[in-house]
Amino acid sequence: MAEPKIKKVKPYPFRAELKDAGGTQEVSVVKLTKQGMLFEAPGTKLQPGDKIEVAFTIPVLGGAVAAVGVVIKLYSQLVGATGARGSMSLVEAHFRAISPTAMEHISSFLEQTGQGS
Repeated sequence: MAEPKIKKVKPYPFRAELKDAGGTQEVSVVKLTKQGMLFEAPGTKLQPGDKIEVAFTIPVLGGAVAAVGVVIKLYSQLVGATGARGSMSLVEAHFRAISPTAMEHISSFLEQTGQGS
């Protein structure tokens, strides 16, 4: 009997919903850890110390995660052609309140993708 082929899927980026004092927007998570996450947020007005709420579904595994966090650091850059420039921010945020179930989903994701210990 033939072995089934397992398709490898890149874990990043994946979409998340971010809610802050300015409203709700969709962001792209580029790194996830047990402490927090790194995400791209186009044209954001976030600053270090801002409180945020994030919600996302773990790719492939499907666990829902909702957490409250705080912005730790921003990395900003200009993007786009000369005539149509915009800004892109890479935001580092740490979790401050997250359910044990959501943390289990994150831990499982990190282990499955070879990032966890």
